[in-house]
Amino acid sequence: MRDENIIHVTDYALDVRVGIYSHEQEAPQPLVFNASVWFAPGRKFNDDDFKSTLNYENLVETIRTIAHERHYQLVETLAENIAARILDFPLASHCEINIQKPDAFAHLPLKHISITLIRHKSV
Repeated sequence: MRDENIIHVTDYALDVRVGIYSHEQEAPQPLVFNASVWFAPGRKFNDDDFKSTLNYENLVETIRTIAHERHYQLVETLAENIAARILDFPLASHCEINIQKPDAFAHLPLKHISITLIRHKSV
């Protein structure tokens, strides 16, 4: 088994313009983002060098920037765009993006609806 390095962003809440229904297009909706990024497989961090790891700030900023760049019809498209941008990071090998939509069915006794994508960098 090889060593893995993973960075997680958990429960990052943002108001985002997303949805196909007219009531969803009137105002931003709360979404909750979770992202895991696998990077530098097998890498040991003995050198304590910032350049040898994935910058958490860049990861969080990437999620925020893409979420706010336009209105998305589908949460799935938003997740795909985030995954594609994360896989542009030189050290990223694959990622898992989960987006929760807590108000999707506010009239039902459920916590949220979510989408999860797992994407791998093309070689």
